[in-house]
Amino acid sequence: MFPNAAPTGSTRRVLPPESPVSNWSVLLYRKVEPTHSFHSYDVSQSPIPQQVYASFYIQLQQQYNPSSSSHSNILHLRYKSQQQKNTVDSYTLPFTICLLDDVKLSQDTTPVSSATGTSSSRFYNAEQQTVRINPLSDCLPVSILRAKAFLGILVLNNATNSITANTAGVIRPFMIFVTEETCIGRLFDAYIYRIIQISAISMRDSQEDDTYIAGIKKLFQGRCFYYSKYCKPESTNNKHYFDKPYDITLCAQRMAQGHDSDIRFFWNRGLCLPLLKYNIDIRCWIPKIMCGGIEKYGSQSDDIDLWLISRLSCERAGTRFNVRGVNDDGAVANFVETEQILLLPKQQSYSSFVIVRGSIPLFWHQPKFQVGTHRITLSRSEALSFKAFFEHFEHLYRHYGRVLIINLVEQRDHEKHIGDEYRNLFNLLVKTYKQEQNNISERDFVWFDYHEQSRSVRNLAPEQFVQKLLIENAQYSIGHELERQSTFTWIDGRKYSFQKGVFRINCIDCLDRTNNVQLTIGLNILCMQLTYLNKQCNLYYIRDHLREMWINNGDHISRIYTGTGALGQRSK
Repeated sequence: MFPNAAPTGSTRRVLPPESPVSNWSVLLYRKVEPTHSFHSYDVSQSPIPQQVYASFYIQLQQQYNPSSSSHSNILHLRYKSQQQKNTVDSYTLPFTICLLDDVKLSQDTTPVSSATGTSSSRFYNAEQQTVRINPLSDCLPVSILRAKAFLGILVLNNATNSITANTAGVIRPFMIFVTEETCIGRLFDAYIYRIIQISAISMRDSQEDDTYIAGIKKLFQGRCFYYSKYCKPESTNNKHYFDKPYDITLCAQRMAQGHDSDIRFFWNRGLCLPLLKYNIDIRCWIPKIMCGGIEKYGSQSDDIDLWLISRLSCERAGTRFNVRGVNDDGAVANFVETEQILLLPKQQSYSSFVIVRGSIPLFWHQPKFQVGTHRITLSRSEALSFKAFFEHFEHLYRHYGRVLIINLVEQRDHEKHIGDEYRNLFNLLVKTYKQEQNNISERDFVWFDYHEQSRSVRNLAPEQFVQKLLIENAQYSIGHELERQSTFTWIDGRKYSFQKGVFRINCIDCLDRTNNVQLTIGLNILCMQLTYLNKQCNLYYIRDHLREMWINNGDHISRIYTGTGALGQRSK
């Protein structure tokens, strides 16, 4: 469980990287191969006939030493046009993947001349998905793309449902590459990057795939996807923070406990499945990407790095008014794990605190045409909702330990109705758990009517009234709970403290009201983190930066869920 599993030993092993390295680039090569029964090919034909195979080669290479490969193996993807229909019981991918040790690759790059080209030119236009080649020969694979990272293979099918749909469809595999990135900064033993631009390369070389490419790019180029690349310690005297490369899907405490990647936040996991099908170790080839927001503040003079990382779950992704509440597996809409990290790079000490938000775990919806009226409809009864409700909290207890709920919805009108159902189901959950979990109590559900409380103190800013009426209010014991939960703190190669639970905060959309409360909690936690690390600095200056980071964090989450930034005090 999140708070109980302790790292073993006082020192950590230094392992070689098992993930993409910051000074590597990715090269994509292409070659068209005929079958033995195919001896001639008219270059005017389009698309390439079924008798022709398209081979792609992916190579990792040092950016500052292009003549030397950083990785001995080359990833070989061999595509052949789809020959058979898929059924609900079985399907066949129209490509194979393997690792090759010794491949001769051309030192030339594909000339990108005009879109028309000539019959003697050989180039690949990634935008138009067209290929022009010489008459088939034994020429070496030619480089067609240099990228920052390879994200995996997206397999689309035009059948009604998935690749195993009853209605057979054309399988369209796309290789996804990052071509432009922005470095956010260095965190632990990794550089953190935001994806700016991607290239989606169709293995089919068909103009029919152009429309799909536009949609793929729109998704990945929303500037809300991030990944990390391994980097060596800045000094030979420094050790690695963890005994494996930093995983952006994990908070620091779960990293130190040696957990595997958190599939809730592993957004390109589906893109890795074709490689896993062919037993490829994806750790060396594909960085894990997360969706959400990352903010960073650094002060070299104070030896302080402050990070705010919000990881959006992919288990029930979707936009407001389209995706609400819980599903049958217990996953909720707009579930976000936010981690506040205070890092002292020179001392290699840090403190991490995790807080979560997520839609009310009931089956409910709010029709689009009723925006502003807050008309909420529960689509299942309390009895039919309990199983999914139970599954949701079972997952939370397993990941984080004790959960303290802060419910911010109004205690009147339609919000009151869903708030009452929420509390009733939680009380039922407490009775169910009572025999096994003695530390679960009905007091773990706090109902704080944010709007009503804010109207009672109009002269105070949101942060101030939340601090006064919620954090410092003895009725709720939030201040005491902050001290009890503590933070995960690592000092001088040893564990100083563990985080023992998590706050789960929600309003209706889990945006503005939720972010204001999380901001206030984060500012309180900052004081604890500085105390644990015995760090002296200008607290007011650091608090101002953290406050701005939390405001930006709210904007990131709001843009993903609604398409617009946060509303500030005009909270939903």
